[in-house]
Amino acid sequence: MLALLCACSITLEGSVTSKSTTAAAQTTAAQTTAAQTTTAQTTTVQTTTAQTTAVQTTTVQTTAAEPAGAIPPVTELYAEEGTATAEDGTAFDYAYHVPQLGFDTPDAREINGEIRAYFGQLAEESLDCIAGKEVPFCVELGYRYYENGDVLSLVLHRTDLFGSYETFEVYNYDTAAGVRLDNAAILDRAGLSDRAAFAEAVCRTAAQSFDAMQYPVWEESGLDVIPGLYPLLRARTLERENLSGTPLYLGEDGALQVILPLASFGEAEITYCPAALAPVPSGTLTAAYGDYLTARLEDGVLTLRFERTAESEALMEYCGADGGALYGRDIPVQGAFSVYTDLAFGICDEMGKPYLFLRTDCGRLEYVDLCESLSGGYFCTGGPLMGLSWVSSLCSGEDGMLRASDYWGNAVALSPLLWQERETMSEDFYGDWTAYVTHEFEGSGRETFYSLTLSGCGEVGLQISVFEEELTALYEGVFTFRGVTEDGMIYSYSFWEAGEDGAPWNGTAALRLGWEISEESFSRTLTVRELGGEALICGEPGTETVLTETFG
Repeated sequence: MLALLCACSITLEGSVTSKSTTAAAQTTAAQTTAAQTTTAQTTTVQTTTAQTTAVQTTTVQTTAAEPAGAIPPVTELYAEEGTATAEDGTAFDYAYHVPQLGFDTPDAREINGEIRAYFGQLAEESLDCIAGKEVPFCVELGYRYYENGDVLSLVLHRTDLFGSYETFEVYNYDTAAGVRLDNAAILDRAGLSDRAAFAEAVCRTAAQSFDAMQYPVWEESGLDVIPGLYPLLRARTLERENLSGTPLYLGEDGALQVILPLASFGEAEITYCPAALAPVPSGTLTAAYGDYLTARLEDGVLTLRFERTAESEALMEYCGADGGALYGRDIPVQGAFSVYTDLAFGICDEMGKPYLFLRTDCGRLEYVDLCESLSGGYFCTGGPLMGLSWVSSLCSGEDGMLRASDYWGNAVALSPLLWQERETMSEDFYGDWTAYVTHEFEGSGRETFYSLTLSGCGEVGLQISVFEEELTALYEGVFTFRGVTEDGMIYSYSFWEAGEDGAPWNGTAALRLGWEISEESFSRTLTVRELGGEALICGEPGTETVLTETFG
């Protein structure tokens, strides 16, 4: 059931995707505490039939033998496994192991009741299907438990037929105090008092896990031809709302583990993956472009630094940026979640626009579009570039254009991949989005109507109407995709007033899709988070406006 997809720095303990693709590797410890030695017992049932070959594994993590007469910390409510054949001749394996805590306290009884109500009921219903010569929807229920000092972590999982879907449930229990432990208590036991640093670590782990699992599948399956789908799913994975409250537990040797909800393509929109927190990358990488621009990646933090020269002044003027506010300081670059081995500046087309490229430890390529960053007032990484893997090095050709070389010696031009990336927008964003916003103006509220029309990066319309003054302004613009962070999909933009030849106004915003649900109706929403430059809708950087999809 376990298969390694990519020898990257992030390792997944176990997962099943919606395309019946399994991915897992033994996790490494990110945080350790004093822990009791544990051993693992594994029961494997393997069956080969004309229709299918299946291997199902139920692993129970136990301590060494308990003293005579001692109550084991975990017992089993159900322990059924075997091979069955449905009435239509379909053969399948099944394994149902449903645990119970071996403690008699109010919290332990509450946990056991929850397990019986869901997993016990599911085991009973599945066994009834098997007895009636039917194929059950759920074919495996299993669990692991870990003891680290007084902390007992019980991790249950459910696998549906043919491994199409797997879910997890986590219960943490203090055996000394006899109480249930929440995520905050587990973080305290793991010694992680800095909650902001923990949130960053979860986001970094989710990004690395998503790329390790989805990128190889994406290329091999041809899904990369669907515009904007990969970054859309990556953005959904990294959204704060998606990652907040993810179940935590202490695994082997006290290593802190998190159950990551990774967005996926197919019937199962979420793939759940247990993973150890990705450590903060150590070491320093640097790169320079001329005598005015340097990049520095130190302990996982990427920064850029501009110095005032004639060349940098020309670049600032070309991008419409305020160089005076940028020169001589370290500018943070958002979205650098991977483990990187190389940095390189270069130009990729005849326009001469500079890019910073970052090669990951998995041979993928990410980038920073410097001109869009300067004009939009926000710096972030983009990628990984689709259609380009196993990159071994970056080098300039005789024409001065930077190219990527793969492990087979092929040189790949980067310009076509970058232009394709720039125009990335999922059709999920297409439509008319509107919002009414009340602004304080001269001591009173003034209602303004905003209407944003999206039909691709090159076709963007914006209407702003102030009703009290009967004013309406129409703008035409373009979006440029920049990358993905926990804020959403990042786009820089340029707008012109329709029919006018004046200078454009530029900025950067993050877009997130969602739903607005009430008792009477539900509708799609588009959240715009201002990030830099002139606001797309309204407000300072960090301000969010929720627009609702409208028709007609």
